[in-house]
Amino acid sequence: MSETVEHVHLAEIIQDEMRERGWSLDTLVMNMGPFYTEEEWGVCKLSWEMFFAVREQCVILGNVMAAQLADAFDVSPEFFTNLHENWRKSVATPPMRCDPKE
Repeated sequence: MSETVEHVHLAEIIQDEMRERGWSLDTLVMNMGPFYTEEEWGVCKLSWEMFFAVREQCVILGNVMAAQLADAFDVSPEFFTNLHENWRKSVATPPMRCDPKE
C-alpha cells in the first residue's frame, strides 16, 4: 500500500521560512541581490508578489527565480525547483480529451 504525500505550494514554504527568520518580502528580495537599479529590485519584488499570489499549476519557477531563492536561503536552486515541481505534479489534472464517438 502506498502512502499519499500531500505537497505544499512553494510559496507557503518560503513564507513559513520568512516568518521564522522575521523577514518581510522586502528583506527576502534584498537577500536575493545584488540589484544595480531600483527598477531591478522592484521587478524582482513584483515577481515574488505574483508568485505568492498566483498558485496555479501553470506558474513555473524558472531558473532565475530558483537561483534568487538559493542566494537568499543559502541552498541549491534545485532544492526549490524540486519542491515546486513535486507540488505541480501533485495538483496536475489530466488534459481534456475529445472522444470523436461522443
